[in-house]
Amino acid sequence: MITALSCLPCLIRQALDATVILETEPQKRERVLKETFLELSRTDLSLPPPEIAAFINRLVRERSGISDPYKEIKREQNRIAENVLPELRQKILDSDNPLLLASRLAIAGNIIDSGVKSHVSQKEIMAQIDHALQATFHCPNPGFENAVKQATSILYLTDNAGEIFFDRLLIEQLPKDKTTVAVRGNPVLNDATREDAVAAGIDTLVKLIDNGTDIPGTVPEECTEQFRAHYHAADLIISKGQGNYECLNERSENIWFLFMAKCDTVANQIGVAPNTHVLINSQNFRPAP
Repeated sequence: MITALSCLPCLIRQALDATVILETEPQKRERVLKETFLELSRTDLSLPPPEIAAFINRLVRERSGISDPYKEIKREQNRIAENVLPELRQKILDSDNPLLLASRLAIAGNIIDSGVKSHVSQKEIMAQIDHALQATFHCPNPGFENAVKQATSILYLTDNAGEIFFDRLLIEQLPKDKTTVAVRGNPVLNDATREDAVAAGIDTLVKLIDNGTDIPGTVPEECTEQFRAHYHAADLIISKGQGNYECLNERSENIWFLFMAKCDTVANQIGVAPNTHVLINSQNFRPAP
């Protein structure tokens, strides 16, 4: 199990970033940061990193009185992603394997993650797209295409704003009548909420729900009854992003994880180099201890 202790430097940086971007006076930002670090020192670091990240971001929101510190950052990330969408959609239409290419582009969009890097430029996003199109990615469990074809109910777990436009490219390749897309229930970091999904037009394609939580990962037991019903009814779960992987990688459901291994702990568990693009299946993969 990946614990918060193993990812503590990243969590500390998240706390720093979350306070730095607060639109308030410096003295208040300093007070919020000190109070957040004090509470962080008392938390259970054996929990998965997304659960501690949620705790940190709740503290920042409560102490600052700002309900969504990343709101403007998310809007900018959505704008950048929307700009490149038409060109990428054409690449998929011209591809011999649209589903596979859409999957790789969806993973490329995983670079848009304020939990790892606060600001990502359009140039960096395009560089990731080039990487996704050229690099060999880690896919030791062939069968994703067959899993999609055979599924009777698909639940797609999104990750970040901006990135959700790349998710749309993959969702367009899925059976619309069998697919439900889930976003976060409340703001946390730059994770996608219903507002971001609507901006990307997801609601015009498939059923859209939220999970009712502000955890930057998916912990089914913490989610709403509606979400859990969809989660347990799905015979195929597509999980985007490292946060979802950190929460779900030891579960028994049929989950296909699509993400970029952004930290050494996760990369080492999977057995790949950091920043490798990954597509793995929970039922055919066992993470290293």
